[in-house]
Amino acid sequence: MAFDHSQTYVDGRLRNLPHRIRLGSLMRECDRQIGDGSRLRFADFGCSNGFITHLLAQRYRFLESRGFEFNVENLAKAQQRYESIKFTYLNMNEDSLDAAFDFVTCLETLEHVGNVRHAVSLLHRSLSPGGKLLITVPIEIGFIGLAKFLTKMMMGYDVRELTGKSGGRWSYFKAILAGRIGEFRDPDRTGWGTHFGFDYRVVDSLLTDMKLRYTCENRATTRFYVVHA
Repeated sequence: MAFDHSQTYVDGRLRNLPHRIRLGSLMRECDRQIGDGSRLRFADFGCSNGFITHLLAQRYRFLESRGFEFNVENLAKAQQRYESIKFTYLNMNEDSLDAAFDFVTCLETLEHVGNVRHAVSLLHRSLSPGGKLLITVPIEIGFIGLAKFLTKMMMGYDVRELTGKSGGRWSYFKAILAGRIGEFRDPDRTGWGTHFGFDYRVVDSLLTDMKLRYTCENRATTRFYVVHA
């Protein structure tokens, strides 16, 4: 089922405040990383219905803009809404890509991917020499993770995607305190609908193991990474 992620940025309800804060941080980070966009080829991986892809393409006037997405419904909506951008189906768990870009984004996507190692490798290989990759993922551990979990429980979320060993909400609550939520994700799953069980330290470890040059920073409820080719 397709979900209109653009609503989390344009809907003014209080529950969407973290999304609007993240969007502001994203734009400021892009301003720092992008010089003359008219000379850059841009790609957005996990672009959903193309809302942010289009925002960035408009703001920086890239030489070329592409969007890659797994959900075919969102992909069709993106292409219908933003005809000037080419949108393409891509499975980040297993697909490869014969293209290179100067500026690449992967925003709030890795937490939904099953094979994060393949996805990170794919993203880095998509960079042209001297290119930059901007990744954002949600913070689901520590105090922020605990606050988000309790808020979601009050909003009616459930933990059905987690493995049977989870023992329900109480076990997951204790795992947040212990910093072990990653143990609750089944490594054989190909994707996740919620953020439950996602630990951004997996991304840290992968980037380090792959010996990639990167910087990272936590901002509000989001972790930002800038990876260099």
